Amino acid sequence: MIGYMENAESRNFDVELFVTTARKAPVTVRVQAQDTNNASLDVTFTVTAGGVKQLFIDNSYRNIKTGMSQKGILVTSSDEIVIYGVNKERNSNDAFLGLPTDVIGTEYYATTYAPATRYCLILVVGVHDNTTVEITFPDQADVNITYDGQWYGPNSKLTLKMHRFSTFQAHNVGDLTGTYVKSDKPVSFFSGNKKTKIGPGNSQDHLVEQQVPVSRWGRKFAIMPVPDRVVGDYFRFVASEENTTVTVRGQNQGQSFEESFTLASPGDWIQKNYSSTSFSYVESSKAILLVQYVLSMVSDNADPAMFIIPPIEQYAADYTFTTPKWTGGNQGRSDPNVTEYSYFNYFMFVVKDSEKYGLRMDGRRLPSNTEYNIIPGTDLVAGYVSLTDGTHICRHISPISVFGGYLYGRQRLESYAFPSGMRLAPINAPCTKTTTGPGDGLDNDCDGLIDEELCYDDGQGIGMVQYYS
Repeated sequence: MIGYMENAESRNFDVELFVTTARKAPVTVRVQAQDTNNASLDVTFTVTAGGVKQLFIDNSYRNIKTGMSQKGILVTSSDEIVIYGVNKERNSNDAFLGLPTDVIGTEYYATTYAPATRYCLILVVGVHDNTTVEITFPDQADVNITYDGQWYGPNSKLTLKMHRFSTFQAHNVGDLTGTYVKSDKPVSFFSGNKKTKIGPGNSQDHLVEQQVPVSRWGRKFAIMPVPDRVVGDYFRFVASEENTTVTVRGQNQGQSFEESFTLASPGDWIQKNYSSTSFSYVESSKAILLVQYVLSMVSDNADPAMFIIPPIEQYAADYTFTTPKWTGGNQGRSDPNVTEYSYFNYFMFVVKDSEKYGLRMDGRRLPSNTEYNIIPGTDLVAGYVSLTDGTHICRHISPISVFGGYLYGRQRLESYAFPSGMRLAPINAPCTKTTTGPGDGLDNDCDGLIDEELCYDDGQGIGMVQYYS
């Protein structure tokens, strides 16, 4: 179940949904939504490996301002699929990876960006009827939200009753990073910005990610700069528990560094700025959320974007994804047959150094000039490859090798970025020992693949974002 947040004031573009699959046999997909402003949505189609279905959905399904609506969109399929949402207006675009309903949760924290050029946003999407949702806003002096005649400020709590397909969006001039969402049934949760600039540049863009539930956060991360930029990147570290210590070891401007900081309370966060030559390893004492921000254009063609960095514990074995199209700046609506409407697309990856030459993009080796940058203090390397428009599959020749993957695109006055997939095992959930036997997919002694203090169902394919049903 997904939703689309508020974007720029103009309403020239429909929102987009991309659907693809790694399955060779046809997969039947149905996309449904309830009527809103005389728009209706109930579409059925099939997809197969290597193909992609792009849907243009009436932009009346885009949420606006603060309020409750019926704008949730349900995607179901007969087999495993991948979905990406694209929310664009002219010179304002970002994209998100859609999460399956069997891995969403009941506890989230928001990430937005401030100082915001326009509003910071959060969006809750109901998946089940009669769901109670509590939203606790952060302890920020500039929280100023009015809903249903009631004012909500710093540390205030808003309680909602939501149903399937219902959506609640809140927008605020001040930062909403650290907003805590708790529900009695699973919900989908999105956050970002209507449109904002980031850093010293002046260009603005929409920011959005579908947030990962706290139960699936991790403690180990590899971070790398977005390709072909020189202005650096911002990173926000968000805690869900008190006294969370985070240590970053890496290279910045060619110099080795190590720094540690402590996040005192749940929802606390800190922002760091690392250069466009920085590759680092992050380890925290308790699970955290880590988000990377692409900065505004200075002298190059790019724009802000925001994307979640999956923890190393949640790296997957393969990724199927497709690239969106650029709106063409002020040239008008994109045309898939016109090459000037293409982004400069990049697939960013992190893989073990000993396994780097086993990566395959669409069945072919990575280009011989691919650079592999060491992540200090680990056995990992990071790099990127340029991509043509279309659907791609990246996997390793070894079926047991896992690696991290992200998709990033830039153009004049627009950018997008999102993880191309990840495992979503509940590695941050309380451990419950079982007495069942071997081969049942359950960890009996809490010595799971990820962390000896946590256990989870490690059966084949569980939590894989690219498997959606």
